[in-house]
Formats: sequence, C-alpha cells, structure tokens
Amino acid sequence: MPHPSHELFELVQQIDAFPNGVTSIPKQLQGSSFFPAGVGLLVDKCSTQLPKFPVGGIMVLAHDWGTVGDFELYEKEDQERLTNPTWRNMLPFFERVGIRTSDCFFTNFFVGLRTDKSSVGVFPGAKDPVYVTTCQRLLTKQIDRQRPRLVLVLGAYVPKLIASMSDDLKPWERFDSFKAIDRQSMGSFRNVNLRGSDHEFSVASLVHPCYRQRNARNRRWKNFEGDAAEVNLVKELLAYMGSPQ
Repeated sequence: MPHPSHELFELVQQIDAFPNGVTSIPKQLQGSSFFPAGVGLLVDKCSTQLPKFPVGGIMVLAHDWGTVGDFELYEKEDQERLTNPTWRNMLPFFERVGIRTSDCFFTNFFVGLRTDKSSVGVFPGAKDPVYVTTCQRLLTKQIDRQRPRLVLVLGAYVPKLIASMSDDLKPWERFDSFKAIDRQSMGSFRNVNLRGSDHEFSVASLVHPCYRQRNARNRRWKNFEGDAAEVNLVKELLAYMGSPQ
C-alpha cells in the first residue's frame, strides 16, 4: 500500500496550472521536510522506511514551502536541514508543550514553489481565487486523511486563508495581527468543522517559528503573556483533546 503522504502528493501533482510567480514541485523529498515538497514527517536518517502516518494526531500548518532555489538546495540531501530557523525554533517549543513529533504531520497551505529568490512575505498566488480554492480543497483532503485532533496554524497569513473554509473559523477573516485576535480571545477554536468534511478538530494560531523570539513576546492568552501565552494555549488544547487514538 502506498504511504498516505505519497498518495496526497499524487493529488498535488495533478495540478496543471499555477499563478504567475509559482511553479510545480518536481518531486517529493523523502527525508524530514514539510509537505508537499517533502513527506511532512520527521524521518529517522537511519531508517529505510517512512514513519507511520500520524492519523488522529496533530497537523502543523504553515504558509508555503519556499522557493525553487530552496528546493534545489535541499534536493541534494533529500531533506530539509533541521538547523533552519523554522525547525530550530519549532522543535524545542513542541518539546516544552509536550508534543511528540511522531504525532505530527507538517504541511503547508500553498502547494507550489515560489519562482522568486525570496520566500518572505505574501505568497505570489494568494490573489488568485481559483488557485486559493484549489489549495483549500487539497487541505481538506489532507485533513480527511489525517483526521487530526489539533491543527496548529503557523504565522499571520494562513488564518485568513482558511477562515472561509468553516463557519467556526469565520472570525479569522478579520485577522490583522496577533495582538488584535488576542484582545478578542480568538487565538484558538474548539470543535471546528470544515465544509465538505465530517471531521471535527481544534485549531490554534501561533507565531511563525522563524520569528518566535521577536513576536511571541506580544502574545496574550487568559492571564499569560508572551511566550507563556502560546505555551499554555497549546497545553490547554492538548489537555482538552486527550491522547491520540
């Protein structure tokens, strides 16, 4: 049987049209890397097979994978470097809140590569409504396949992109800053349902790991401030949801 990550990548490869500034992903890295350019799992270098797909676990949802240049760099090693800012800051945070990486599927909302040299800022295809809808549908398929208990949304761009996928996430259509959503206690939602899906899960919005040291200090959650706000927000959701099935 094909690995679920490979099955999902086959769906990505069926996309035959991309907006200006975006191109297809030529292959899937088989080492540790975010989906779809990678398998979306933390892979043991000594293993000859992929880890078990974390059904009922945690989805870690970022914005986009990066540039063609980034892919060409990591393609030589067939994996991302865990020393890059995202992994370097994310993994210690997960350890502190009690998340096992074996429970996680690491993925992105947008499914193409940037053709520009920079991976910073709004994704080039974000203003193409047809492409955004395609990415939303693929995300729904990923959620239906993994059936996560919790989705951790990284960074300030993704909340608006998924807000229209669920009535439960509609408040995120007004997502302008973490400070604004924290004032309204909208940093997380429980019992979320996507349109067209029968699976229910919780969602939390976190600052992007690349900028964690700079941005986490501005977070607020109940009586907690800064880094402690995100730590306790996630811990509370993990306790609410219980252990993986």
